[in-house]
Amino acid sequence: MATVKIQSRIQSLTFILIVTLASGCFGTSSPLLGQQEGPPPDFQGPPPDGLPAVESVKKQLARMTHRYGLTSSQQETIRPILDAERRRTAELFADTSIPQGEKLARAKSIRGDASEKIAAVLTDAQRTKFEQDEARRDAREQQDGMDIEGPPPPPPDGSGPPPP
Repeated sequence: MATVKIQSRIQSLTFILIVTLASGCFGTSSPLLGQQEGPPPDFQGPPPDGLPAVESVKKQLARMTHRYGLTSSQQETIRPILDAERRRTAELFADTSIPQGEKLARAKSIRGDASEKIAAVLTDAQRTKFEQDEARRDAREQQDGMDIEGPPPPPPDGSGPPPP
């Protein structure tokens, strides 16, 4: 049962990234989808299974600026880091030769690299808050069964296979 949930989650994430890429969230338009040329939308509609929508770099930077009190200099340094993370992740999920499980592992590595670079730009107080937020996100992903480093936890009612 847990394997089915993980496979379903992987398929949902893959679907979200493919739809996001095709819909122009990364600065391209798709004539096949009948979209007009112009700026990409800041947010896509809600994806299936209640997963978070992919945030635009502009929105993500605005959220980080509000949350951590980034200076304009920090924003200028962080924007290309976020752009590169978005581009690398998009390229990764567009590559059909890579198995889904490996894509998730690589995506986590890309996110980790970006987080390290962002943390290096922050002040001590900002970095502490940022690292706490990252730890909460990792815990939430593990709780939701999206952590790729191990199996998801058993259901709260205790049913399901015993942990390894």
